[in-house]
Amino acid sequence: MEDIYYQHNCQQESIFTKYIYHPEKNNIQKITLHTSLKNILASVAENMRKEDNKKNTTTFLLQDTNFSFFQFDIYLDTDEPFSQQKLDEIIQEKKKYIKINKNISAQFRSSYIDNSYSNGEKKAEIFWEQGKILFRLYMIYIDDICINTFRAFLGNNLSKIMIIPQSLYSILFIKHKLQRECFIMLYIDNYTVRCITIEQGFYKNEDTINLGSSMVKKMYDEHNISQFWNTPIMTIKNNPLAQELIEQSLTFYTQMLSKRLIEKGIVQSDIFLISSLLKNQYFIENFNTQYKKAIKTYTKIVRSNYIIPFQHSSLLETFGRTWSPEKIDILTYLNKDTLFYTTDNHFSETPHKGFTTKNIAPLPK
Repeated sequence: MEDIYYQHNCQQESIFTKYIYHPEKNNIQKITLHTSLKNILASVAENMRKEDNKKNTTTFLLQDTNFSFFQFDIYLDTDEPFSQQKLDEIIQEKKKYIKINKNISAQFRSSYIDNSYSNGEKKAEIFWEQGKILFRLYMIYIDDICINTFRAFLGNNLSKIMIIPQSLYSILFIKHKLQRECFIMLYIDNYTVRCITIEQGFYKNEDTINLGSSMVKKMYDEHNISQFWNTPIMTIKNNPLAQELIEQSLTFYTQMLSKRLIEKGIVQSDIFLISSLLKNQYFIENFNTQYKKAIKTYTKIVRSNYIIPFQHSSLLETFGRTWSPEKIDILTYLNKDTLFYTTDNHFSETPHKGFTTKNIAPLPK
């Protein structure tokens, strides 16, 4: 059994959704918790002391702002087979580089490699290859305050605790299954818009814009059209007054959001949109229209990028549930064991002991 805690982006209070996953039954239970991370960790610590729960795993999908991300292209020309020991040495070297050159208060948490080549040929497994070896090394650090909170309740033995950036498996899904290396993950939450720029299949930076979906819902309330929030387009078209007010509200919001995105320089890549706003059938069409207009108005870019609703895929097992659009990160995480068998990704823990990790969910070899 696995307990999965998903951290919501909320201004006024801590909200987590707890999912209890039973792999043997392919079943998931869902519980909404209005509480703090500290209260959850106190409960987890108590449960871990119970004999019946010692075999259970607990996973935390935390906001990406709790982490720092680094990537390195590694090139070797060697007559000796590439080994685990050599990889350990490279990771230690990069950890020293980060410590000296990057001003972060964080601790190394995990690493993985992909894009592996040997003598110009792509390889699913890089170990024991020799000659001209090329691969990309990704390293994930966790904020000191965050990891110290875990240790305050659970001690240094976190072998049954997995702490994961919540967007990680969605990014890997887009990279490996949709074959995209550069794109934007756009999360429109209730209070904020989070823009995660992905380059070479990994995190580059994250921006926040204070234009959450609550602004749109407020306009719907002010115009007395809140009852049409999830109404099908064809039904709305039968009510011309409601249709006009809906279009006015959405256009005002998407024009503001599009301009802010361009001010942030988010114009070069396609956008994968994750939001409860996708339940509103008018929204994505309106957003695409206004975003393209804004690019033509405020930039010299000829090609308009696409805004792609990222809410489901035939490649994702849904476990007999209907998932809201904003829950895609949980769904890609739950599908990790079946999605990534064909990739050359491997996760490692610290201290670096092979490619099976206990502290961050491993991608299968």
